Amino acid sequence: MAAWTTDYLLLEEEFIQRKDEGVVVPQALQSRFDALKADDGSGTNSDLGTVYAKVRRNICR
Repeated sequence: MAAWTTDYLLLEEEFIQRKDEGVVVPQALQSRFDALKADDGSGTNSDLGTVYAKVRRNICR
């Protein structure tokens, strides 16, 4: 992984991977991620961590 990878880009890759695996990502969760993207992708670690935790909970049920 490149040294310039950000937490935001890692989360973005997680969304892509889940979709590639056929996982249905809830629209509310996708919208929350899209809102981070609209903020130039620089969201705070807290924002990113919250969305990532929701992705994990959604998948690991």
